[in-house]
Amino acid sequence: MNNQPLHFSLFPAGGIETASSRIRIYTFQKALAKRGIQTTWGFSLRANVLLFQKKVTYKNLLQARIAKARGCVIIYDVDDSGDALWYWVSKHNFQEMLRIAKVVTTCSVMQRDMLMSEYKMGEKGIVISNAVDYFPQEPVRLPQLKRDKLRIVWFGNSNNFVLLEKYLKILHQIPDSEVFAIVDARHITKFSRKHPSVNFIPWSLHDFVPMLQDCDLACLMHDGKVHDIAKGNNKMISAITWGVPAVVSRTPEYQRTAQEAGIEYAVFSNEKELSGVIERLRSPAARERYLQAAQPVIWSRYSPDVITGQYIDLAVRLRNEIRGNNAKRIANPV
Repeated sequence: MNNQPLHFSLFPAGGIETASSRIRIYTFQKALAKRGIQTTWGFSLRANVLLFQKKVTYKNLLQARIAKARGCVIIYDVDDSGDALWYWVSKHNFQEMLRIAKVVTTCSVMQRDMLMSEYKMGEKGIVISNAVDYFPQEPVRLPQLKRDKLRIVWFGNSNNFVLLEKYLKILHQIPDSEVFAIVDARHITKFSRKHPSVNFIPWSLHDFVPMLQDCDLACLMHDGKVHDIAKGNNKMISAITWGVPAVVSRTPEYQRTAQEAGIEYAVFSNEKELSGVIERLRSPAARERYLQAAQPVIWSRYSPDVITGQYIDLAVRLRNEIRGNNAKRIANPV
């Protein structure tokens, strides 16, 4: 089996409209297909690499044990922490999969370190960052427009809207601007009653990118509870790649990414800094300079093909380790 071409069995936690599954699994599958690497949705005896994304059932555990006994590589991707993780998997099944998996991938260093500290999983933790979302082919450079009102947009899971709420007062005080929020349609009525000054737009997979691109700046933050702070950078890198500069909270993955891309001035720690960053990026010329600096770096590090290459390299390395261990057992039988 170890001499066969790579063949991945993929187990997404949710469907393509689930953000983390779209980013961590569906984007990966499309990039693998471009490279001519076989994939199967769900269990297959032809596969030699099984990638489970956070959701684990008793059936998954059985499938993983069977595959491991056959010499397959088992990768467990854990791109959430706290309640967001336990929504998908019981703690018992989670711990069982940690024992079975050859490695556990996370989307941020902080997520990996939290898991390693709490679950004592040794050297299994490996960080593979998120890829740019919504299946881009290349960075998109939009004409930066001068409007009567600067359009500032936040987007994300409705459960995370609370992260934006604490900044709404200062955002509404910014002259000649308006605030948009792209969220699940089910929650718009409730949010609108509480925040009538926010322009709420229902999220949909096919309409999200043009809705995002109809705005001037994305305002994104992870400065909430510890599990918020540990989140990855996918919203930031996606907004930038699709042509919308992002101003972001001074939290680990956002700050690291801003430093990489040469846009650290777009990071804020408080209301005053947020207001200052937005004013700095009000002019179309300033936003154009931002994208000129950031887009090439973001694409070179987080394009779907680059991230997929990291998973392929990991799978090849793990297969070689399994092959070497099996050879040692044959040469030195107990």
